Amino acid sequence: MFLGTTRRTVDDKGRLVLPKLFRGELAPSCVVTKGQDGNLLIYSQEGWNQRATEVRASYSRETSAGRRFRRLMFFGAASQQSMDGQGRLTVTPELRKHAGIESGEEVVVVGVDDEIEVWSASAFLSHVEEAESPSPGQETR
Repeated sequence: MFLGTTRRTVDDKGRLVLPKLFRGELAPSCVVTKGQDGNLLIYSQEGWNQRATEVRASYSRETSAGRRFRRLMFFGAASQQSMDGQGRLTVTPELRKHAGIESGEEVVVVGVDDEIEVWSASAFLSHVEEAESPSPGQETR
């Protein structure tokens, strides 16, 4: 299980050092793909296999929307990765572009149960502010 939030920096080669607590579950390999909120998702191999089964059941290849999601957001966007000895994971340029992550930029790494989310710091801040802002008519404290 992945828990907690931390900040990291993506180096000039597009590598991200993952928190030590996450590394054991991600060895020897993991999968990085696009998230639906403009972020990235990292799965252990076991977690990826489970999520892939869910996607196959939920997004039929018999519909254009199902094929599009499978192709553009999930399977076709995925990158199989291995960490180096320093716990660094390479994030492909295509995935960095999806999440608005530039080399040398700070990112937010969030453990969310069976997946890890990676956000550009500015996108995460916007996401948090939106989630914490009261809805119209909602009382603030």
